[in-house]
Amino acid sequence: MSQETEHITQMEKQLTQQLMWLNVMEQQVRLGFEQLTRAEELFAYYGSQQWREHLALDEAGKLPSGLKRGVLSEDGIYNALLDYKELAEDLIALGQQMQEVLAKTADHA
Repeated sequence: MSQETEHITQMEKQLTQQLMWLNVMEQQVRLGFEQLTRAEELFAYYGSQQWREHLALDEAGKLPSGLKRGVLSEDGIYNALLDYKELAEDLIALGQQMQEVLAKTADHA
């Protein structure tokens, strides 16, 4: 295979990979917007009057023993908040890097 055809084949593979990645990312971004509404509700619940009442019920042993109650632990939602913050920072950095790559190729588009 000539050097030119080898390079074209390599670039074709990269294009295919990029298109697949973009498709996955577009789906995940749409899902992210949907999940953000749910996350906002969860984060508002954390530390709210209702959350404190539910925690008091749990501490008094008034909730069913089989009931999942990780949401009542202070670490559960707080750790999710930290994970959200870290992911937001990573997404911002990724977006900035994507913009930089696009700016370099603006002359070709």
